[in-house]
Amino acid sequence: MRYIFLLSTLFSLNFTLYAQNSEKEVITALLNDFLKNVDDANTHDRFWAEDLIYTSSAGKRFGKPTIMQGFKNSEEANSDAPKTSYLAEEIQIKVVNDVAILTFKLIAKSEGEQVDTYFNSGVFQKKEGAWKVINWQATRAEQ
Repeated sequence: MRYIFLLSTLFSLNFTLYAQNSEKEVITALLNDFLKNVDDANTHDRFWAEDLIYTSSAGKRFGKPTIMQGFKNSEEANSDAPKTSYLAEEIQIKVVNDVAILTFKLIAKSEGEQVDTYFNSGVFQKKEGAWKVINWQATRAEQ
């Protein structure tokens, strides 16, 4: 009887760890896709939940409508601004049921070789089978 209980417990633990690792891979892929396509409004629409709370590195708090409005305003702005690319390093993800907590170091590189570093954290919730960010915090790291 103990043997069956032990096997059952090990199987359950192994399945849980596999499921968590699978979800971590999904969230990592979402993050990398987001950073690669950060200039695309559809990417933002998929990434952010409707009830998002975003705290910027400048200390401003807003939601998804403000982010999406920025794309409408940027269409009218000058497109000669230098391009910036983004890379995530030191990614850590903790999954608990339908919630995942993400932390990472964001490296922003501008065409003029300027490099900015941020510590970002986000809380994802799985809604209707898709992970969406419900909370985000960006903090500029000391240079």
